[in-house]
Amino acid sequence: MSAKKHCRVLPGSYCEVHNEPSPSNTMVTRNHDGIALGPTGNLQGSVKFYCLNTGQVLKRRDFTELPMSDSIIKRVDAIGKKKKQGRKFRFLNRKKLPFSWTDEVPKDDKESQGLLEEEAPFPDVNAKLPGVDLERDQVGPNPAVEDEPEPAFEARAAEALTNANIRMADQLVAARAVTAPLVEAESLMRSCTRSR
Repeated sequence: MSAKKHCRVLPGSYCEVHNEPSPSNTMVTRNHDGIALGPTGNLQGSVKFYCLNTGQVLKRRDFTELPMSDSIIKRVDAIGKKKKQGRKFRFLNRKKLPFSWTDEVPKDDKESQGLLEEEAPFPDVNAKLPGVDLERDQVGPNPAVEDEPEPAFEARAAEALTNANIRMADQLVAARAVTAPLVEAESLMRSCTRSR
């Protein structure tokens, strides 16, 4: 296993997951909102994601990690309430049965009870997931969400002229040099038609 391939995103991070459709020239959406679950362990470095749109587990290798917004947190909470998840974090195996842990302490063993449970210093404060940036913790605007304003036409035109190495002063002088003989010829033709 390679850390660059298999540890690209922390579990619990919010990501925009990209599809790899074939053909790719259709109008079908190619992105899904997802929560990273962990690496699949294959050689390509694919990651498992919980799709917030469909509720399925997706395996993809192309994704973009984004800061977790408050709306995504509310969406995940709503999914948990809908599935009657509660505040328990349950681990299920492939057959959807609860995973059995080998380090469980029997309930009748009074000496060992309480050893595995540590009291939190602040039980009423929710713990923050390490490495998961929330939108409310961000400083300044989020470039992944907000578009830059479109520059004015004059600024774009000036930038295009500079890029093409065109100096307007030289172009105006050249244009006057070309149009001056045409204006003289036009006035000469008018005078000729009047004299007839």
